[in-house]
Amino acid sequence: MQSLADFQAKFRVHDLAVHRTGGWIVSVRPSQCTLGACVIGLDRECRSLGDATPDEAAGLIRAARWFEDRARAAFGADRFNHLALMMVDDQLHFHALPRYAAPRDLAGRAFADPGWPKVPDLSHANPSDDAVLAAVAATLKG
Repeated sequence: MQSLADFQAKFRVHDLAVHRTGGWIVSVRPSQCTLGACVIGLDRECRSLGDATPDEAAGLIRAARWFEDRARAAFGADRFNHLALMMVDDQLHFHALPRYAAPRDLAGRAFADPGWPKVPDLSHANPSDDAVLAAVAATLKG
């Protein structure tokens, strides 16, 4: 079993955090499979959505709403996918992915969504160095 600390270190949750609400942390995903991709993770040990409290469930909705509103305003996202895979990383979290019908630009770099309009391609790596991640975070924060 993976500890919460190991999960948060792997995804650089605290380093890349852009929003906190209702027990959840929204952080920029270190691998930008689509521009503005984030991880929405519960900030406590939890391995199942069914084990979230009612308050945490409400917090998840607030976190997702914030993410969608910001990604739409910041990058012109066309749609959103929220994936709770948890096969490798067994802490309760969602990969929150803005989806794009056409490439977007940020900081002079092009970002593609090669899975559009089907399932997202999580193996696709748009630019994701620290400068790009900082630009994504700053843009999401407004």
